[in-house]
Amino acid sequence: MKSRWIAIVVAVALVGTVSLSAQAADPKEPIKLGAFFALSGPAAHIGTPTKLVAEMVVDKINKEGGINGRPIQLIIGDTESDPAKAATIAKKFIHADKVAAIIGPTSTGEGMNVKKIVVEAGIPTFMTVGGDPVIMGGEKLGAFDYVFKSPQRSSTAVKKLYGYLKEKKLTKVALLTASDAFGKDGAMWLEKLAPDFGITFVAKESFGPSDTDMTAQLTKIKNAKPQAIICWTIGPAGAIVSKNKADSGIHQALQRPV
Repeated sequence: MKSRWIAIVVAVALVGTVSLSAQAADPKEPIKLGAFFALSGPAAHIGTPTKLVAEMVVDKINKEGGINGRPIQLIIGDTESDPAKAATIAKKFIHADKVAAIIGPTSTGEGMNVKKIVVEAGIPTFMTVGGDPVIMGGEKLGAFDYVFKSPQRSSTAVKKLYGYLKEKKLTKVALLTASDAFGKDGAMWLEKLAPDFGITFVAKESFGPSDTDMTAQLTKIKNAKPQAIICWTIGPAGAIVSKNKADSGIHQALQRPV
């Protein structure tokens, strides 16, 4: 189901962002789209399937005649899960490859490093990041006139999560969040929206996105006796937390972002 929705979103992004360029350019030339994802590094488990779906959708569109008769040329880049690398590739897409639009990158940190570059260049960029900062403005987070993202807002996920906990009458909660950009974004919304649902925190712990054992944090959480634990992260870290939780004999419900 997740891959299906990614495919639909990518297809909409492709058609929506390039249609104007397609009308104005040489009808024989392909429409160039930059697509950069974490194909290696810590976020590769997310970036690799996203790349495969993007390629699948482009192949489908091309077989159906392309956009206004023009084929799509997908130019792939590997960010290596590195925000600095993502910025370099974004500049290449814009200045060397002359793309009409960009898809990606994968992680919130990468997206924030790319945001200013694509906005200043006026290149529509459809990000596949989880965190909200890429589409939040203000002096601190900057303009996002040309930036969009496919996953739901973090605030939406938190409201759904809290709604479930409230329904189950679980109000004393422990937080366990990753220290990366995605984790910090989630922690911000979790704390901001907690009063609206009568949620109180009995413990707050964090971990590095590449950590391989969260037993110490979970031991502190166990001693705080929460009714439920919220773990805000992505990828392998979530599985590690689940295993450490079971090994530590913690029986409280473990909730993760949807």
